[in-house]
Amino acid sequence: MQYERYKTILLRILGEDMVTLLKKSNAIIAGGSITSLFSQSEINDFDVYFRSKEDMIVFIRNAYKKHGSTENEEDLYVLTDEQKVKFEKAFNITCQNQTARSITFTQNSNTIQLIHFAYFQNAEEIFESYDFHINMAAFDFSTEDFIIHPYFLESVAARRLTFNEHTRYPIMSTLRVQKYIDRGYTINRKEMFKIGLTCSMLNLDSWEKLIDQLSGFYGVEVSDLFNKEVPFTMEAALDMLDKVYELPESEIIAPSFDQIMFLIAGNPYEKRTLIFHRLKKQDINGKTFYHDPLTGTNFPSDGKEVEIKATDKNRGIIAIYDESEVRSWMIHDGYVYGLIQYVDVEVTRSVVNYHATGKMRLIGTKS
Repeated sequence: MQYERYKTILLRILGEDMVTLLKKSNAIIAGGSITSLFSQSEINDFDVYFRSKEDMIVFIRNAYKKHGSTENEEDLYVLTDEQKVKFEKAFNITCQNQTARSITFTQNSNTIQLIHFAYFQNAEEIFESYDFHINMAAFDFSTEDFIIHPYFLESVAARRLTFNEHTRYPIMSTLRVQKYIDRGYTINRKEMFKIGLTCSMLNLDSWEKLIDQLSGFYGVEVSDLFNKEVPFTMEAALDMLDKVYELPESEIIAPSFDQIMFLIAGNPYEKRTLIFHRLKKQDINGKTFYHDPLTGTNFPSDGKEVEIKATDKNRGIIAIYDESEVRSWMIHDGYVYGLIQYVDVEVTRSVVNYHATGKMRLIGTKS
């Protein structure tokens, strides 16, 4: 195999147990860490890509040593015996942050970023999403071999930036140019023209598309820059940016295992349209309502729809799918068990609870 020396160094840095885990999950490490390896520079972090959602879950469940049980309805993608990893040493991994594109862990002295905005069947597909050829190198743990783009070695040796016009996020490339210049790379005017022309071809016709393009700006909460209630135009977006004094910092989110599984595997109760909740019966102006103190929502007794929005104080109504869990609460002072039906809702997950926002209605109560 070519590049045997680089392989030995890479596997040594990662450690035996992490290498075993990456092999078991058919992972690919690509990008800056491989560039640093070949240029003999310090590795800041490892970007880990997966071929499928299932492969990523194999990594997460093994890393947390939570293989799942078929008897637990909440456990999606339970590992088979063949998918389980037996670690040779004490294996500890800590989640540091979660963004729209990656989940960051530390393990030993290494920073591991699991990329989850898309899945890639091979290294070549990953390269298509990259902006500069200096990052187009990867190590595939399913074949235990490096994959090198034809322009990679020349670009790294010359410390020269050449641009891939097929990259997904060209706007972010304009910011990354300065980062690489600070590291001693150069870029000529032709490549800068290519970046500009690629940005001009983006079909940005909604707040969602614009925010997605800018979400790679790590450390900044891009969605807070724009008032999405205003009809989208690029003129409106630029006007809003002009009024920004400081870019809002993004919140550092260190999710629990359950939150990570919800993000990657999905909602195990996705097909459920009914939840249970404790509500307090109240009479207001001669009409009967059932009150949720956390969200301040009054559910009409006639089943009329209400809309619940998340606020700074709560993430929506707590969604409980098992009636037995509600019955562990004490019923007193006019409280009842409410049966609530989803109409048009979004479900999120906190450390311990599911939360529902959107349109729903009360369809029954029990004392």
